[in-house]
Amino acid sequence: MPFQLPSGSALVAAIAVTIASPAIAAATQPPVAAANRATTELLLEEMRNSRIPGLQVAVVRDGRLVFEGAWGVGDIETGAPVTSDTIFPFNSMTKAFTGVAAMQLVATGKLDLSAPVSRYLPDLPVGWRAITIRQLLTHSSGLPDIVDPDSGALIGAGGEEAAWTAITALPLVSAPGTRSSYNQTNYVLLGRIVDRLAQQPFTAFFRNRQFAPAGMRRTGFGDIRDWAPGKAKSYRFNRPTLSSPGTLERADVEFPPMTRTAAGMEGTAGDMARWIVAVLDGRLVERALLPTMWTPAVLADGTETLRAIGWVTDKRAMNRWVGQSGGNRGAFAVYPDDNVAVVVLTNLQGASPELLLDRVAANYVRGFVLPPVTRLRAEVQKRGFDQLGAIAAELRHADPAITFPERQLSDWGYRMLRSARPQQALAIFTLAASLYPDSANAAENIGYVHSLKGEVPAAIAAYRRALALAPSNEKLASALKALEQR
Repeated sequence: MPFQLPSGSALVAAIAVTIASPAIAAATQPPVAAANRATTELLLEEMRNSRIPGLQVAVVRDGRLVFEGAWGVGDIETGAPVTSDTIFPFNSMTKAFTGVAAMQLVATGKLDLSAPVSRYLPDLPVGWRAITIRQLLTHSSGLPDIVDPDSGALIGAGGEEAAWTAITALPLVSAPGTRSSYNQTNYVLLGRIVDRLAQQPFTAFFRNRQFAPAGMRRTGFGDIRDWAPGKAKSYRFNRPTLSSPGTLERADVEFPPMTRTAAGMEGTAGDMARWIVAVLDGRLVERALLPTMWTPAVLADGTETLRAIGWVTDKRAMNRWVGQSGGNRGAFAVYPDDNVAVVVLTNLQGASPELLLDRVAANYVRGFVLPPVTRLRAEVQKRGFDQLGAIAAELRHADPAITFPERQLSDWGYRMLRSARPQQALAIFTLAASLYPDSANAAENIGYVHSLKGEVPAAIAAYRRALALAPSNEKLASALKALEQR
């Protein structure tokens, strides 16, 4: 039977919410109770819109866990509800924990971020030995990826040993420190380094130095093969069409032990919130080291990346954040200047919860400035997509300096397509084309939606406009020729 998310009172009845003792927040901040209600409304609406089976949220303000909520179902087959104890995969959010582990070793003098990896792992290929620890942590090493990006499986003939043999035979993708390129090999090496320097498996080091001090009673390492009571099943939508996001199917993930410093943790939103509190109050890492952990890498040409020591950073001036996302199903952010942190975990691959973090945080911080596209999305959600152009015009009139980055608009549009909302996608792409009239990509996106809908004349017109802007684009020329021959 196809999965149907409960609606209305049925969904509200599935809520399992725990609110901590009221925090003594600054008088200028919104009341916790009102913020929690707004967060509940926001996330329930997002669950309905994106058909998310189950979701957890936890919010920290002023060093206290002020909201912990759970909605929906963790196992569609059994109907088991999500509770505050339901375990979700952390995926790449694990990397932030590895960043903390690295800083703990730095604090004891065992690890030097600037040192070459060969100081700690001398038996590596010659071309790898000059790569620094910082370059591993910030994905600027130039190493090839030990995980196939398409299948998610280890490369090689099968198994960890075969994958290691295969990866060490490959050349570097780029010179160390010259390019930011996300891959899992970096964290496989970091796991080996932690094992050696901590003189215990990294799984034990994490448990002893992070999980236990932070009070993370439901967090550990594992994947679909490792049983734990109350573990949520993971899902994704398959075979989407223009009229349906597709059928919901299992999206089981496996994390071989060697990759578990990259993506092998699982736990609850509440546990992650307690870990964040422990990070911020200095129980896990000396507070004086936090700026180092959150400083992004700078490439050889002076380009500053967004990746720091296991964490992702943000360059905006207001309400800056640091955090991580994982598997397109979970995300967290810490807002250091606002004393707020948000964790959102789901069991839907493709839920993109990172898009919700700012909106949740804004409920708890008076005067929070949402990024332009996030503000646009929020207003459209209230007033409808037929008001998209008017809302964008109003925002630009109120602030002439505001911009809606084309890439963010494009990402938003394709999210709408993946959730079977082509008209909304077309509205977004049309707005992007009006804001960026010289962009071939914006025109191409419009043509793509028209072609999917079978609106051939409109698609041809859009592709011709795109090709006029990018006459050497062979892909565009081929797509246009195919349309003209229909």
